[in-house]
Amino acid sequence: MTLGVVVAMNEEAQDLRRVIEDLPGTESFMCGVSELMVNDQVVVCKSGIGKINAASAVTAMLARVKINAVLSIGMAGSLLPCFGVGDIVVASGAVEHDLDLRPIARVPGEMLGSSSVCHQSDKDFVRLLKGIVERDMETWRSVVRDEFNRDATLSETVVASGDSLVTSKENKSKISRHFPYAGVVDMETAAVARVAMQYKVPWSALRIVSDTADSKEVGAKVLEFCRWQGSKMIADTVVQLVGLSAKSRSDGR
Repeated sequence: MTLGVVVAMNEEAQDLRRVIEDLPGTESFMCGVSELMVNDQVVVCKSGIGKINAASAVTAMLARVKINAVLSIGMAGSLLPCFGVGDIVVASGAVEHDLDLRPIARVPGEMLGSSSVCHQSDKDFVRLLKGIVERDMETWRSVVRDEFNRDATLSETVVASGDSLVTSKENKSKISRHFPYAGVVDMETAAVARVAMQYKVPWSALRIVSDTADSKEVGAKVLEFCRWQGSKMIADTVVQLVGLSAKSRSDGR
């Protein structure tokens, strides 16, 4: 198995990049405007912020490297009261909240010719991700508890993506009216999902919640925590994914 990891910003993958750099045979190069760090088990692709950058980066990566699964990583904003700072979400699907082709489409988020508004992630990949994260959740809860005095959760939810930074309560409420099943919002996951599905490659996302649904907890301290502490948690998860794939290969499966 070769895992493709897509990340918008360096800060969200600081620790993962250090891990990949230390692996034998790792090469780094530019592919268009995207930076790729390539190993026979992991490819880290820094896309830049937004759907266009993410789609371009994943396309370049999948066209150049044989990838068995794609993972979008980083931060996400909460759309529902049940999600708070430090919570971990694994994407069960993704929607494009800024896509609206009405009246030639039936509903917001619908692409012409598509049978569903939601890009569904791979169930087996989601199950694997959640299982790995769950093993480390007690440690992560302790870190979040020390910093924000709350118990972090691990959940599976739909991610809403669009080319705008959604921080206000009003904008979040607007997204929730059209996509009430979406739990968090970001700027890349749906684009990663659409390209991965076009290439018939399993995908999911691992996102750390950086604010609350009412946006009261947005701030430099929260963002720094999610970038730096979250980077360690994400790196540990990816390392375990790689370890599992290595074990499977050595076992002949």
